[in-house]
Amino acid sequence: MGRTLRCFLLLTLVAASGESQEVHYSYAHSGTGFFSLGGRSVQVARIPFAYRLREAENEQWGLKLRFPVSLGFHEFTIREGLDQPLKETVETIALAVGLEAEIPRWKSWRLKPYAEIGLGKRLSGNEEALLYRAGMRSVWRVPRERLDLRLGAALKFEGFELLDGDARDSYGVAEVGGEIRWPAGFELRENPANLGAYLIARRFLPEIELVPRGSEPTVIENQTELGLTFGTEPSLSLWGLDAPRLGLAYRWGDGLSAYRLNFGFPF
Repeated sequence: MGRTLRCFLLLTLVAASGESQEVHYSYAHSGTGFFSLGGRSVQVARIPFAYRLREAENEQWGLKLRFPVSLGFHEFTIREGLDQPLKETVETIALAVGLEAEIPRWKSWRLKPYAEIGLGKRLSGNEEALLYRAGMRSVWRVPRERLDLRLGAALKFEGFELLDGDARDSYGVAEVGGEIRWPAGFELRENPANLGAYLIARRFLPEIELVPRGSEPTVIENQTELGLTFGTEPSLSLWGLDAPRLGLAYRWGDGLSAYRLNFGFPF
């Protein structure tokens, strides 16, 4: 039986007793997009700011400073104890800082261990939460004559803990995926542009059970994501900040769906 994750997308509210609302802050790790489950929704904007401290060259490790910013808009409907449903919106912000290493193993294979720690806060109140995430990503590049194939895998551990309360949660995720890139036929600032398409399979470890108030529990174990991306090779850089790839994606599986703005193949 999977453990209970009260909701990485939704809010829990006890309307009749007047108890306070509770936000599950793991949304801050889920990327930019519009997430939907059983009529509830969360809109998340996550900007993955990063500064490259050292390039990975030959056998030299690369190092990147990460400082992502996330904004969340949680919308839900209160029905319990009310004659007419009442829609509520809660806004949250999350700031984090961390490091990511890039370790060359072979010419076309890179390992990328990372760790982040941050703070999440509900804008309409004093609720704050400690956020943390760590993991290992791996990407293997297989260039072809006009195509660029990339194979990726990742193991992640993510979670949160309220600073003034007992609420806490954590979970693991295993991911595998593949991406194909091809020339776009033009350049940006003398860097060749390309288009890409990727497919990712995602499994929660262990399975998680979402329990939004007033709805039946939903067990989330497997998810799939299909995306399109655009960028340059090498990446554009402004004041030392890498310009990310941009694209759109759709995530689905086990009753949870999401339309996402992505920042490239996430490996």
